[in-house]
Amino acid sequence: MENLKNIIQIFMIVFFLANAAFAEMDKQEATEIGHYGVIGGVVKPVSRAKLSFAQPGVLLKVPEEGQMINKGWLVAQQDDRQAQIALAEAEAALENARLAIETAEHEKSKTDRLLKEKIVAPIALTEANFDLKKAQAQLKIAQAGHVAAKLKLKQCKLIAPFKGVIVEVFGNIGEQSGPGNPVAEIVDLSRLEISVDIPLNATNNLKPGIQTAILSGTKKVGKAEVKVVLPLLDPASGLRRVIFRVIDADEMLTGRHVTLAPWN
Repeated sequence: MENLKNIIQIFMIVFFLANAAFAEMDKQEATEIGHYGVIGGVVKPVSRAKLSFAQPGVLLKVPEEGQMINKGWLVAQQDDRQAQIALAEAEAALENARLAIETAEHEKSKTDRLLKEKIVAPIALTEANFDLKKAQAQLKIAQAGHVAAKLKLKQCKLIAPFKGVIVEVFGNIGEQSGPGNPVAEIVDLSRLEISVDIPLNATNNLKPGIQTAILSGTKKVGKAEVKVVLPLLDPASGLRRVIFRVIDADEMLTGRHVTLAPWN
């Protein structure tokens, strides 16, 4: 009889342990479909850029860290005196090429008239046509040089590609700058995203436009909306990347790790 009681007790213990294990598995499965503490990521700006000049030059102007910049504003500038001289020379060369065209056209017209009056030989008209074509080619070269000089002068100014704030400055006035050497970094803090990797079964009902709360611990600090559900799985983890757009934030979230509330 005592043995029977022991067997029953052992069976009950195993039964309760098994139920607890299954309950824990169910709980884990539940957390995998959106509970905070499991699904989360770092809030990052959509637009972030390190700005550098396309050509070497000495810095004349640099921004200040924390400075708000609108799209199209001047961020930094190089010494452009040589570029201005080059542009003036290109404009003179362009004007000279245009005058050469007018001269060649005049000579061709005069030679054509003299040929009709049989004062010059036909070869003279051939030479006049050749000189006109040569002048036309020189005009194209001068036009290209003028465009290149204007571009070189324009590239002495570093223009903001989007609205944002200067978060770091790398160069100082008087220093050399150029390709591959950023002068400043600009970040658009008004457009933020959260990229998260989610188990496949948690993305079944996800589609662009679905919203959920952004959590810091258990505190709601904003709201996010599905921007895109990428149509592929990571081969190593089997997870699917989902990008959420931050549409409302109660606190400064940039650079913070946050979690997402359930969306089911």
